[in-house]
Amino acid sequence: MNVNFSHVLSKTRLTGELTRRLHVAVDRIFGDMQDINPLDLNISEYNQRYLKDQLQDLSRSLVRYACIIGGALSQSQKPLANMVFIEYGGGTGFLSLLAKRMGIGTVIYNDIYDISCKDAKEIARILGCQAEHYVQGNIDDLIAFCNKHKIRCDIMASHDVLEHIYDVDDFCSKLHLLSHKGTTMIHAAGANMFHYPTVKRISRKQIEVERIDRQKQWGHKERDCLLAYLEERKKIIAGYASSLNNDEMEQLAMLTRGLMREDIIKVVDRYVQNNELPRLIEHPTNTCDPHTGNWMEHFMNPYYLVETVTFNGFDAKVLPLYYYEAGGSSIKNLVARLLNLVIRVSNAPLYFSGGYAIYAKYTGSFWVAGQVHKHHMYTYHHSHLRWYLTAFLWELLHRLRGLYNWIAQVKR
Repeated sequence: MNVNFSHVLSKTRLTGELTRRLHVAVDRIFGDMQDINPLDLNISEYNQRYLKDQLQDLSRSLVRYACIIGGALSQSQKPLANMVFIEYGGGTGFLSLLAKRMGIGTVIYNDIYDISCKDAKEIARILGCQAEHYVQGNIDDLIAFCNKHKIRCDIMASHDVLEHIYDVDDFCSKLHLLSHKGTTMIHAAGANMFHYPTVKRISRKQIEVERIDRQKQWGHKERDCLLAYLEERKKIIAGYASSLNNDEMEQLAMLTRGLMREDIIKVVDRYVQNNELPRLIEHPTNTCDPHTGNWMEHFMNPYYLVETVTFNGFDAKVLPLYYYEAGGSSIKNLVARLLNLVIRVSNAPLYFSGGYAIYAKYTGSFWVAGQVHKHHMYTYHHSHLRWYLTAFLWELLHRLRGLYNWIAQVKR
């Protein structure tokens, strides 16, 4: 597999030896995966579907994960064999697979979903590169495990996880408990609130899950709610406080968008006792599963997250994610190169990037009393003119892509 790392996630560069190891690890996993049929594996239907989707564009998946690990390793001076790597919210465990193939000494896979922990371990067993530890649970469970085993990580990474964590402030404020001086973290997310195509696509999904029931399909994640989130919250409220009338239940269900069951119950208690109504989440479409707290993506201001991480002992920054330049369509590759160039030279790269990453290095310098956020979790700090200009450009690009696809179809 010929992989181009020119658009590596961070602006720093790996040493020659680490670059070589990363290339070798990617090539080996790419080769090993060619012989795998997810439907033949002893794993859940959910991860069969998830892995099947990843294998359909395996080169893109591997480059994405390689860029994350490459960015995290780019400033490390420690030998790989002596490192501790944590993959948070690992899913099928691609980051852990790459870490083991590179030769990282201790790899800890983590996921909140017990089924994914079992499945990731099985996938790694088949490929012959199991992690040292598989830890099921949230950030508190992971911290408890590491404390028990007297472990502090050198690198922690995640992909498509930040936007699903129920209490992301709590998560960011506890990362230092897994760290020592020099620990590096990269948490990459796709729900970029500055990127018009992403906002357009994900907002529709959020509105759908909030209002419309879904049918169970092959590969469904069993812990996820299929009923409309709004109606599910109303059922929770009705089951807990049946004395409320229908209008009250409806109002409380509307106002608790973005809350899970235990917090919904607290809201109901305050209303019953003090007639106190909650404040509705400020974002117009963000919503989460009322039972698990798993967000249907979560649009957040990444600069707010950076500040939270910085207050808790890290030197942190926001990085844009670059577009993948693949074989195949020369037009798509040209567009990807142009967008990557714009991202590199722009003073507002997140308007052009499909995702972002929080890059953080632990320094041990904590915030001082009275220090407050400059950015709000859900408030944009851009001008309306810039947003509408980029929205117009993205819509134009979308129309041109549709025209190109139509011409290509006609030629056939």
